[in-house]
Amino acid sequence: ARGVLPAGKSLVLVPGDDLGLQGEVTVDPVFGLPAAWVASDVAEVQERQGRTVIDRASVMVTHLSELVTTRADELLSRQAVQELVEGVAATAPAVANEIGSDVLTLAELHDVLRGLLRERVPIRDLTRILEAVTARARVSRDPDGLLEAARTALAPALTSQISADGVLRPITIDPMLEQRLIESIRTGDSGAFLAVEPGLTELFLNAADEQILAAERLGHEPVIVCSASLRPVIRRMLGAGRPHLKVLSFAELTTGPSIEPLGVISVAVENV
Repeated sequence: ARGVLPAGKSLVLVPGDDLGLQGEVTVDPVFGLPAAWVASDVAEVQERQGRTVIDRASVMVTHLSELVTTRADELLSRQAVQELVEGVAATAPAVANEIGSDVLTLAELHDVLRGLLRERVPIRDLTRILEAVTARARVSRDPDGLLEAARTALAPALTSQISADGVLRPITIDPMLEQRLIESIRTGDSGAFLAVEPGLTELFLNAADEQILAAERLGHEPVIVCSASLRPVIRRMLGAGRPHLKVLSFAELTTGPSIEPLGVISVAVENV
């Protein structure tokens, strides 16, 4: 990552139609918002007028933090996972000792943790994660299944992380469309995928984009909720262009927040 921190200036976030602000026009490196570098004395005036002003050090720290969070799955090495498991062994040896055995390999756990980090799911509760994935591994060692088991175990944290004021406003998938997608799931070397007509895939992606943009215009963070078997596939399809997009399964919805559906992804399936 690269950036510029002009000496003696602060970053002022400005509306898209108000870039006449004296200073060097730029873009906030984390959120992609229109901004301008202005002299510190001008920034003080702008702050008193209600604009968001960020000092140089904060811009750098926020940018670095976002970079590490976004690339956390790439930064997590297998050696680091081994050290994390050894840390768990001090308090939960029965669980930690199953890692590296016939139950679950270190490589499989590494893939699970990277999958969680890729979707910005905290892995601090490692004992709970290990309990869930080792239990799942006794039934099936399918990579997607192991990841979903870990997510389900962390469900309360997942829902509380994305519910605003105790309310979760999800985007769902039309039941008929969802059933057709579920019936089209196939498994390959890279995990599950949808074996559907290209036309249906395009229609689905366009309909999903419309609902996501509509949620953003209303000031809500887009959250898609679907069946557990479909969740990994939908996440891979939509996450390629929207790495921050949250996709939950119905199994991950807890009794904590109240649910207020925000929209439905729907296409004319009978015409495809």
